[in-house]
Amino acid sequence: MDGGQGPQPKPSAAANTVFGADANARERPHRPREQVLQLERITRSASGKLLILTREGSTWIQSDDRVLANLPKPGSPVTIRSGALGSYFCVLQRSPWIRCQPRP
Repeated sequence: MDGGQGPQPKPSAAANTVFGADANARERPHRPREQVLQLERITRSASGKLLILTREGSTWIQSDDRVLANLPKPGSPVTIRSGALGSYFCVLQRSPWIRCQPRP
């Protein structure tokens, strides 16, 4: 017996999705977790944020307020690590990490 409730409706296709993605297909495109580049130049913007240019042609700008006293020299390694929710961390030689974002 169904207790007087009648037949239960089947869940809709929308009920099986999470933020527009199929809940059963949780694979994400492969994105490297870490990439080591070489520093071409590092400068400070007018607002005091670091602007990091790499020999590979990418440009990164600091997105946090951390102050670094010792800036690396050209040719030093710069490690870009991917974080949660599309964030990035730039790890400069002999310095703590800073939050950064790619600049077009």
